[in-house]
Amino acid sequence: MAKQIAYCGFDCATCEVRVATVNNDDVLREKIAEEWKKRYNSFDISTEMINCAGCKGEGVLNKRCEYCEIRKCALQDNLETCAECENFEDCKFLKKVHQNVPEALENLRSLFDDESDVVFDYDKTILTNRLEFRGKGSQKRFSIVSSFIMVVAGIAVGYIICSSQLSGNPSTEDYFMAFLFPVIIFMVLIGLVKSVLNKDKLIELEINIPVDQAKKKLIEAAKNLHWEIYVVKEKFIIFTTGRQFFSKSQTITLIVFPDKNIFFNSINYPYDYTGLSKFTDNYNLLMEEYLKLEKENNNKESLKSISSN
Repeated sequence: MAKQIAYCGFDCATCEVRVATVNNDDVLREKIAEEWKKRYNSFDISTEMINCAGCKGEGVLNKRCEYCEIRKCALQDNLETCAECENFEDCKFLKKVHQNVPEALENLRSLFDDESDVVFDYDKTILTNRLEFRGKGSQKRFSIVSSFIMVVAGIAVGYIICSSQLSGNPSTEDYFMAFLFPVIIFMVLIGLVKSVLNKDKLIELEINIPVDQAKKKLIEAAKNLHWEIYVVKEKFIIFTTGRQFFSKSQTITLIVFPDKNIFFNSINYPYDYTGLSKFTDNYNLLMEEYLKLEKENNNKESLKSISSN
């Protein structure tokens, strides 16, 4: 029997409720209802409640599945399973399930081992034209909220500094300080907001050769920059940069769009939307190295063409 892994790792194909639903087996429904009455000390459970097509199906859902916090979280973050979330082994909701069904945890672990290189959501990235990694919805929202709090705090600090400098009989120096510090704070806040809003932005690479050749040259350029190749797929490539003294490693994602244009993004490693990224620096480094290789390639092609003639 083929497995049908739910978000939590439970195999829905082995669930008696689903089996009773698929086979319309009233005898099995009655058996399950009686077991549940004893297990949950509830006499309100009827055979009509024993119906579920599986938490990822489009059919009827059991109440426990319909209001499941795990299912709600996975749908919100566009996860195929919780294995695509890097914190699945520490999730308080999953722990409750895995204490009773240890094989569900093993199912997630096996999926994590098999699919840890495909957490990038290509389809959603193409649809939204923004970088999308599965399981990072809550992190992106936290980044926005925390930045908003910092902006409010920065405005409050600027106001306090300005008010204190201009109280009483302010001198020329007081007016200068009252203007200077709020301006500095305002500029820092603009940079912060810009960074948050641009975390998932995509920028097109300047490619002047066929996409298959360009991908090879981009990989060569990354190697020349001592970036580590993390994933190479037909539709996307992911690199990780080396850790520097004052900054973390970065995740570089190159996405091949259906129109064969290649787009770039850089965020903190592994898929961290909260930290500050070196987006512009990494883009310029990659393009400088790539264009050098592309130019060398074009020169070789020109020489071949001349010699053949």
